[in-house]
Amino acid sequence: MGGDFQCQFHIQSDDDLKALDAAGYGPRDRVFTIRELLGTSHVMFAATGVTDSEVLKGVRFGHGGALTHSIVLRSRSGTIRFIETSHTFDRMPDYS
Repeated sequence: MGGDFQCQFHIQSDDDLKALDAAGYGPRDRVFTIRELLGTSHVMFAATGVTDSEVLKGVRFGHGGALTHSIVLRSRSGTIRFIETSHTFDRMPDYS
């Protein structure tokens, strides 16, 4: 999709600073690029719309449930998947 992001760590404690230093992520005000964070690793990204956007529809509530729209991107295969899921509220899910 041609996107990009940058990251800057928000250090909240001395332990955070020690962990970043140990991992080689100094100095504290540095802005990291996507390549610096991921290197050449293969990446998967997933998102589900909460409100409507240009890419995803927001959650739609109906009789006894909801409909959600998600996207999954996988760098290794170059695939982009859109997933529409129907959720029912009349029973508790069993994940066992």
